[in-house]
Amino acid sequence: MTYNLASHKSLLAMSATVCAFAFAPAAQAKANFITFHPPNDSAVYSVVGISDHGVIAGSYDDNVGYAHGFLRAADGTYTIFDPTNSVETLVHGMNNKGATVGFYYNPNVADFGFVRSPNGKIVDIVYPGAKTSTTVAVAINDVDVIVGTYIDGATGYIIGFVRYGSQNLQSIQVSGTAGNTYPSGINAGGVITGSYANSNDNVSHGFVRDAGGVVTTFDYPGSDATYAMGINVGGEITGYYASGGNEHGFLRSADGATFTSIDVPEGVGGTVATCINSEGDVAGFYEILGGGDAGGFVRRASGTIKTFGPSKDKGIVPGGINSHGAIAGTTYPGGAERGFLRSR
Repeated sequence: MTYNLASHKSLLAMSATVCAFAFAPAAQAKANFITFHPPNDSAVYSVVGISDHGVIAGSYDDNVGYAHGFLRAADGTYTIFDPTNSVETLVHGMNNKGATVGFYYNPNVADFGFVRSPNGKIVDIVYPGAKTSTTVAVAINDVDVIVGTYIDGATGYIIGFVRYGSQNLQSIQVSGTAGNTYPSGINAGGVITGSYANSNDNVSHGFVRDAGGVVTTFDYPGSDATYAMGINVGGEITGYYASGGNEHGFLRSADGATFTSIDVPEGVGGTVATCINSEGDVAGFYEILGGGDAGGFVRRASGTIKTFGPSKDKGIVPGGINSHGAIAGTTYPGGAERGFLRSR
């Protein structure tokens, strides 16, 4: 099982405790599970979040293979959107108010990051000095602070950024002058998490940057590589780490003193935690025994793990979990690409 943080059109799209080898037994969930897709039987390849109001954000492919952004309201109605001049629109993140961020491109113009407000206004984001067409907005918090990445025009390295407003963008370069930095999440207090890799070994490590700009790096103890995927309002961080050829989910306490490994018993090929809510519930996916397909899981803050996903669905990739415990993501029933919603 592998995951490419740099891919715009990856399995997770783009924009996370005491399991620690002594978890509660996994059980099949009985919560409601539905699949969905925008009109015209469109393929949903990326769901990035679900708000406390039940609004789901993501991207879908039209019948000629071009991507567009969408919002699905709690009543099942859709809002489809693209920035002006966009040929493809890739949504990477959303906040609880329904603002979305991502990346769009037009081969005849240029590519840009963007932010779309709940009222539908879309603003381009380009980091000053970035290589042309490389700015990607990855996540947005509830006070509209945005994190993302760009490629430095001079060095060619991927560098993170935080945007506090249209005129206040700051770089985040954890790896120093030689290496890549990938912010993946920002909470309401402005604390940022993500991953970085130095150019000398290209091994991924986690980082957390506090609201004052102080950066702390971390690794799951004894791991070969660490990937931070999400952070909640309390500062808990989730993601996954590599060890012995397999992936394992993890939860890092807000103070960094405690790491908890998350492993689904059926996940013989690996367990990847992708998102975390304000209550400390973690969702993600695992490789199913004997099939190579991905099943979904949710680990409640109490430590109980439940797996989910009807057997006909050949892959489950959670993209977000709200404070009520509802999970939204992507699934592949019969080879088709669909969104899913699992209620608590």
